[in-house]
Amino acid sequence: MDQLIDLVVERTGISREQAEKAVETVTGFLKDRPDVVAGILGGAAGGDIGKKLGGLFGR
Repeated sequence: MDQLIDLVVERTGISREQAEKAVETVTGFLKDRPDVVAGILGGAAGGDIGKKLGGLFGR
């Protein structure tokens, strides 16, 4: 989790505290909504996971 928080801080320039809250919010949402994760990664076995995850994070 620390790696993800560090990455958010690095790429956004927000404080570590703000990044921790953001990551906790997103991971909490994804844990509560496995249907969203399944929709994003639906064809992951035959698709490009990097592109699908990049779309999730606006890249």
